[in-house]
Amino acid sequence: MRAIFALAAALDLADGYLTLKMWADASDTLRRIPKHWRRHPDVLDRRLVVYTGMEQWADGRRLAKSATVDYPMRADLWYRLAVIEAGDGDYDAAMEAVRHCIAADLDGRFDVANDEALKDIW
Repeated sequence: MRAIFALAAALDLADGYLTLKMWADASDTLRRIPKHWRRHPDVLDRRLVVYTGMEQWADGRRLAKSATVDYPMRADLWYRLAVIEAGDGDYDAAMEAVRHCIAADLDGRFDVANDEALKDIW
């Protein structure tokens, strides 16, 4: 039980850094998470935000593609892949990721049509 609280605390700390656009500090926080939690989808999501913020498209794409294979029903991971693909200028791949995001977005939380990060794919 204590490990889950430690993970939640690390994710909260990383979220604070991400809000402040302190990409390196967020990355360092995520790197300190115990190895057995690093493939947790919430950790992967934060790592993808870091890659996007640092414009590390190749690393972000590699991680996002792996994450969407492991967690195909996580709309947030498909969304992150779409943003990374769009940021790197691959609009066809971004559109494909958007399709998966919409299919997995069962609660309608992602408004991809009006998302600033995806505006160039339309």
